[in-house]
Amino acid sequence: MAESRGEHEGAGAEEAEYEAAAHAAAAGAVLEDPHLMTLVFAHLSLEDLCRVAMVRRCWREVTANPKFWQSINLKGRTLQVSKVRALLSRHCGVHELNARGVSFGPADLGAVLPELTKLRSLELEQERGYGRNELEAIGGNLPALTRLVLAGGTLMGPMAAAPGGANDWAVVRHPQLQRLELESLRAQRLKLVAPRLAHLRLRDVSSGVMQVVEGGCLAEVELWECGKLTDGALRGMLCLEGPAAAALPCLTSVTLSSVGHTSDETLRLLGQRQTTLRSLALAACGAVSGAGLATPGGFAELRSLSVEHCDLLTGANLSDAVRELHALAELRMVGCTQVTALRLSSCHLARLTLHGTRTLQELDLRCARLAEVDCVPINPGLASSLCLRRILLASHAVQRLQWSALPNLQTVRLQCPNLRELDLSECRALSDSVFESLGSGGFGGAPAGGYVAGDMLNPGCPELRVLKLGDCEALRHAVLRSPSLESLQLSQCRWLQSVKLDCPMLTQLALEECTHLEEVALESRRMISMSLGTCPRLGSIAISCGTMTQLDLRGCNQLQSLQLSCPALSSIDATFCKSLGDAAIGAMARCISLQELVLAACDSLSIGGLGALRQLTTLRRLDLSYTPLEDPTPIYRACAHLTSLVLSNNYALRPETLLPLFPAPPGEDSGSAALAPSLPSVACASASSLAPPATSRAAAQEPPLPGLQALDIGYCSMPAHVLAAVVLRAARLHVLSINGVRGGVTDALWPLLHLQAAARGTPRTPALPPPPPLACSTSGSDASAVVAAACALVGGAPAGAAATEAAAPEPSPPLLSHHALRTLCMIGSKELRSFCLGLVPADEALRLGLLISGGTVVANGRQYVPVATVLAGLHELRMSLSGRLRSLSLGLPHLEDLQLNNCAELAHLVLHCPALGRLALQGCRALPAAALLAVVASCPRLRELDLQYCPQATPGVVAALHAACPTLQSVLTTTPRAASP
Repeated sequence: MAESRGEHEGAGAEEAEYEAAAHAAAAGAVLEDPHLMTLVFAHLSLEDLCRVAMVRRCWREVTANPKFWQSINLKGRTLQVSKVRALLSRHCGVHELNARGVSFGPADLGAVLPELTKLRSLELEQERGYGRNELEAIGGNLPALTRLVLAGGTLMGPMAAAPGGANDWAVVRHPQLQRLELESLRAQRLKLVAPRLAHLRLRDVSSGVMQVVEGGCLAEVELWECGKLTDGALRGMLCLEGPAAAALPCLTSVTLSSVGHTSDETLRLLGQRQTTLRSLALAACGAVSGAGLATPGGFAELRSLSVEHCDLLTGANLSDAVRELHALAELRMVGCTQVTALRLSSCHLARLTLHGTRTLQELDLRCARLAEVDCVPINPGLASSLCLRRILLASHAVQRLQWSALPNLQTVRLQCPNLRELDLSECRALSDSVFESLGSGGFGGAPAGGYVAGDMLNPGCPELRVLKLGDCEALRHAVLRSPSLESLQLSQCRWLQSVKLDCPMLTQLALEECTHLEEVALESRRMISMSLGTCPRLGSIAISCGTMTQLDLRGCNQLQSLQLSCPALSSIDATFCKSLGDAAIGAMARCISLQELVLAACDSLSIGGLGALRQLTTLRRLDLSYTPLEDPTPIYRACAHLTSLVLSNNYALRPETLLPLFPAPPGEDSGSAALAPSLPSVACASASSLAPPATSRAAAQEPPLPGLQALDIGYCSMPAHVLAAVVLRAARLHVLSINGVRGGVTDALWPLLHLQAAARGTPRTPALPPPPPLACSTSGSDASAVVAAACALVGGAPAGAAATEAAAPEPSPPLLSHHALRTLCMIGSKELRSFCLGLVPADEALRLGLLISGGTVVANGRQYVPVATVLAGLHELRMSLSGRLRSLSLGLPHLEDLQLNNCAELAHLVLHCPALGRLALQGCRALPAAALLAVVASCPRLRELDLQYCPQATPGVVAALHAACPTLQSVLTTTPRAASP
């Protein structure tokens, strides 16, 4: 055995050596391939290229590829000049060289630059400056140079030149240079000779005299932070004086930023001499008042003007300048604290940008082609124009305006016939006058809006589609007539009192949180839905809209007057409309297409007012929850076509009023007649009042609501025998909700929901002894009496009656044969401790005389038998929040969804539900892990299991659950929190 083990280990070692050799051979092939290494080295930086060149000779040859050295950036690196010279001499084909920080000596540039014949871009930074020889080396040895950046130090002329003489100029010369940038330089006299120069940029340059010679191609000039540049030098550079005037025929753009000596006279000369100028930007020019911009005939081609932080600039001068600049299309103003009123009149101005104009108070724009007006704050979160109070705008080109968050804006007057969208949100001082210029005319025949007379523009905004006025607290009365408005937002206008709209095209209206709104009048032809929620003071509503289908009135607890002309209205939600009276119900009844009506928590309703609903033949759902309704029987006759009825949380509801909905089948009420005399009249219900009258046979055959499919009687007071009668007789219901029913959902309920052996022909007793008096809440001592009373109501024998006579087999009663109930909701059954449905302990089934359908199930050491129940067709059962429920057994063949969330005391669970696909046991802490495994194993089609907040759902238990049920796909659990130290 030892020999075989040694042979096996030897074979493994040889295989490992073979694989290592194969990997080494493959890696060597890659590292020796020049083409592959070129692709790899293309991703390396300059330092890495130099390092890999010293590793292998073949790599050195690869790194010598000229394409790796077309761009060399030495900025921020401390390198010796000798190494830089060696590098450049080795790679003389470089196209871009950034040598900022390399301290070249006086003779270094003269030695290096002649070899760089292909250099296109050069950046240099010398603290000592640049001498004549270095400037000549740059201008005479780089034939391909198009971009030059010189930074730091002093530009010096000839050493032998006398100060002020003809040869003391510092000359930057190059025949092919197209872009020149000078940064942080000083020169007494500076001359630029570059016939092809197109872009000149100076930053922090000081010079007494500056000239641009042969500037026939110069198109852009930028001066930044040149505070020491004199006004005379600026005029000389721009060729504004002397014999060189008008020597810049291609100049189109000038930027002057922080050039403090710039005067209005210089701007006047610039406008007169440089007639090709199209863009002018002035920033932090403290001596500019704007008078030089308003020169008649000046700046004939100027298209764009930008003024930033020019604190001497006045609104009058700027307005005059815009009026004289006939070609101006774009104006940008930033800061400019002296501008408090801006009145612009221009035929060509198309864009206006106001950036951080916090002192601007009035804005008057009469510009027919103005398409964009932007108010932008300097810092996000701040108001763009803190003091702006009045805006007047006349333009036929603007289509969208966003003037939000202007806290002091009071007046807006618009003449914009093509305006589509206007946003004035958070303008908290905005007055009602804003509506005067937005529509084609006032409400009820008021004159049309607008303020500009003449034939140039149409008054108002006839094409307005979207209007946003949210959070405008100063609005009081919104009166608007607009033929084109589609969306209006008035949310959070807390002091708005009335809204009157005549807008045929309106489709969206938002009035949320208008806490002082009292009146709404609306005329529209396209509105689909409307929400007036959380308007607590709304008292009057008048709506005329032929297309509206949904109306939300939730929270309008002062609403009394309601006028509706909405033939297509299908849904109204009036929850918490506590003042809604019978007149408003009559107005709702005139909506002939109404299908859903929610009147929850409407305390002022009366039975007489609800009788007006008989006009609504289309009404299908009615919600009367949280109302003091005692007897809903008139509603059964008035709303004969209902399919859903909600009566939950009606504290005054009399339980016997529900029985007319589900009359007993013929021949099955004899027991109740015998039982009636013996039942006393108690607060919950009496048997005499619960039994159907003898003269109502025809009514019993045709129930009042033949199409009823869903009934909600949750959280009402109801004894168990009445609740059982409702469940047993409700054969046509699909959904029944008995959530939190007080006194009815107890341990005495479940025996009433099963068939008895007597119903299928077993011997039954000839008579019943009088039952004891019944109370609303039952206990274990009187459970048998409750069972007997309920059996009398549904026409059967009591469960557990002794069999003394033999009888022929009888067919199943019609009441129990075709039960359509699919969903049963029993959420919050706090009085329930034990519940069985379709699966009952064998001893209990024999004691109660229930009809056993066959077979036995053993669980937890106890034997269970399937029992026939009227609810065998249930698909969904909800019993969550039943905190005292301890034992539950279900045998429902069609049940698919079972919800038992937060049943904290549930310890015994037995299921025989072969179709169950979803089981929710969230928060069921008392259920043992073994019982949980048994439950999951008994559900062959279970797919989803919710075990959140169940401490017994450990990873091992979850794995066992998946093994017990192969179809289980999802198990939701909660990760336990780590204990605090």
